[in-house]
This record gives sequence, structure tokens and C-alpha cells, in this order.
Amino acid sequence: MCLTRTAFFTIIGKPGVSRGGQFVIVTDAYSFRPRVILHRHKLHPRPTGFTQQGPNEVRVVADALEPMIGPETDKIFKSYPHMTWDNYFSGDAIMNHLGRKGFGATMTCRRDRLPGGVPKQRFHFEKGKVTSRSRVARFLEPITVTKSFPADADNKEYTRAHVSFQSAGSTNFSTVNALNSCRLFVSERKRGNGRDERKWVIEMNDARYLYLKTYGTIDTIDSLIKKCHLGYRCRKYWHSAMLHGIALVVVVAYDMYLEAARGSLRPEWKIEHPMDFHQFRDRLSGQMLKYNPAMKLYPGDSKFRVSTQMNKKKQNRLNAMHKKIRLSSKSISSGGTSCLDVEEYREALRSEHFCTDSTNLQSTCVPMCRIHQSLVAIVSGVIKRRTLYAKNVVFGCTISHKGERIVTKPCSLYYHDPDCFGFGYVDYKELKSKKNVIWNNPSKAAKQANKNHIRDNIIPNL
Repeated sequence: MCLTRTAFFTIIGKPGVSRGGQFVIVTDAYSFRPRVILHRHKLHPRPTGFTQQGPNEVRVVADALEPMIGPETDKIFKSYPHMTWDNYFSGDAIMNHLGRKGFGATMTCRRDRLPGGVPKQRFHFEKGKVTSRSRVARFLEPITVTKSFPADADNKEYTRAHVSFQSAGSTNFSTVNALNSCRLFVSERKRGNGRDERKWVIEMNDARYLYLKTYGTIDTIDSLIKKCHLGYRCRKYWHSAMLHGIALVVVVAYDMYLEAARGSLRPEWKIEHPMDFHQFRDRLSGQMLKYNPAMKLYPGDSKFRVSTQMNKKKQNRLNAMHKKIRLSSKSISSGGTSCLDVEEYREALRSEHFCTDSTNLQSTCVPMCRIHQSLVAIVSGVIKRRTLYAKNVVFGCTISHKGERIVTKPCSLYYHDPDCFGFGYVDYKELKSKKNVIWNNPSKAAKQANKNHIRDNIIPNL
């Protein structure tokens, strides 16, 4: 059985406090992709047999996951996934319910929810102290109890297995459609480095190994949410839940970035040294600070005050050019929505786009003849482009006509400057990151910001 999907739960708050603001989150075992988010409260319907809140929440989650399963291309799961839960959600009722539907599940089992019909003396259930006798008992074979249930008209065939063993205390695992076998083995642990490194082994079995390998993702998500450090002082209680949701979105976006940067989606997207979470968070922060909601590129931008207080004439002009992005050169070069890509810079290096010294520049560029004003075609004020040829490489300038004055946009020498890559007029035509971006003449501050962006974010990842 392929165990590729796992469900976890997390809560906002501490045990013993009100459930207000707590929720159950279901995500993949080895990636940060929430599939179901369930608000915890006491108003969820409880069928017969589901008197405890924990097992009933698992039932609601399973019902929400079922429409996502199927052979169609728009389904997330091709087969029924396996889920891992804490002992708060364990019990005979929920294990049988998941088995009848076809789900797989592994849960730590509470001492007061051991499998019914079997005397509890057959399992490890006592809460005793750690002694030399209990330490020896850790390396005994686990107690494994199995029971198979046949299929009927409405339910699927399933097999339940309960594993009981001695660890630091009495430990019990309840599983359904999860284990093919269960045996005792040892797992190596390491601490320290070099001469201070020490190794030892701990007891392990298949049920415990499966649980530990598929339950840690939710802890990682919680730690990354805390590293976002989103917060501000406000008396409105709902801001805390909103900030927690935004932090969760940042964590999911980082996981999507890693999936693309590792080349699992497309090989040409692979990056040798992807950004860590702190660099990714700072990059997003810079983009958010530089973005103007008046551009209305994202849902909800039209509700901001900067958009609602804008006069109708300006609103119509922005709506007419919504497919074009007019951002400052500084924001584009230093973390904006159309910043340079590492792959684009790598391709420019392969094509000998850059000249790092005067000798290289002289050998690359041919003598440039002066272009007279009479050779420039200007028709009814429409901007035209002229071309200069340098070793079969075409780069251009834009020329606008204002009465008798001709204004030119320089881009000849900047075209071969590595620190100014992405600012040329032709770069805006050829680079994917500059698609739908209106070209403007870069300022001195923008050139410095572009230089810092290339040296800090692009060159280390080449």
C-alpha cells in the first residue's frame, strides 16, 4: 500500500483553554499543501456512536476528503489516502468508519479507548515509572492484534491492527488499512560532530516508524508560521486569526517555490541553491511594500481606499491598461513583481551578452555610425524604434516626437553592462519576467538597486 498522503491536526491556543480560534488542518505528509481546514466547535452533527468530539472531527474531515478522490484529472487523490492522527481522535467508532469508506489511518490510542472486546490486560496500559525492568521490556516484540472485516453492500473490506508495546511508557497504536506486518527492530540516533559525536539505538517497530515519519510535517508548518513574525497591535480579536492565515499562505507559497526550484515540475526551473525560508520571506516583504493596489492586479485591490478614492477618469485609464504593468525601475529590479530570473541571467552569460572590460567591449561591438535625424521615421507622434547592430545582436532605442524636440532613450552601452541587465528596451521585449511591463528610463538609484539584486539574489544561485 502506497502511503503518500497524510492528515495532521493543529490548534491555535493551549490545552485547557476555550476552543475559539482552533481548527483542524489536513495537509500532505511531505509537503505543505492544506487540503481541508475545519473550524473546531461543538455544533458539528454527531451521528450515533460519535459521542466524543475528536473522532467526530475525523469523520467530518473524511467526508470532506471523499469528493477529492477519483481517477479524473481534476481530483487530488487517485486512491483513498492514509491519515495520521493524535490520540485525541482515536476510538473504535472512527477506525471502523474510516475502514468502511476505504481510508487508511494510524493513530496513537488512549488507554481508555483500547479496542473493545479484548481485555485491557492483554495490552500495555499501565502508567508506571521508568525502571531497569521497563527499559529491558522496550526490546521485546510488540503485541499485535489484527481483525479483518468483509465487504458488504455499502462498505468496503478493511483490516484493523492494534500494536501495543513498552517505550518510555505504555504505548498503543491503532491502525486500519495501514500495516502489512509489524516487527521489532532498532533505529540509530546521532548527536554531536567530530570527536564529540555519539551514537546509540532505540527500539522501533513498523507502526511507530510509520507514525513518526508521517506526523512531523505539521510541526514544521507551525515553526515556519512563527518565523514569519507577522503581528501588530490591535484590539480587534479577529486580526490574530487573519495574520495566522496569512502566515500559513506564506508557508504554502514557500513550499510551491521549493517544488519548482528543485526541478520536479520542469527541469529547466531547477536551481542549485534555492532560497531558505528567511530569504523567501524577506523577498515577499519587499514585493508587498513596493506594490500599489491602484494597479488592481490582484483580487480585492479595488476595495482599497487608494482605489475607491481615485477619480473616475483615472480609474478608466487604469482599467483600460490593466494588462500592462507600469512599475518603477527600482521596484522591478529589487524584488518587484517583474524582477529578473536566475535562468534569464544564466542564459545571457551563455550568449556572451555581457562585456566586463573595455577590450571585451571593443571586440564585441562594431563601430556605431551616427544616425541622423532625417533617418528616423516618426508618424503622427507614434513611438518607433531604431536598431543598431553589434555582432548580430539587435538592441533598440525609443524615440518620441514632441513638437520640434526629439527625446531619445539611451540603451546602447547599458545593453552589455552585467549590472544593468534587464533595463534595456530589447530586454523588455525578450525576457519573460518583463512581459507586459512598460519600459522606462532607469534612474541612478534603480541601477544601484538592480546591481544589488543581481549580486545578492542571482549570482549566488547560478
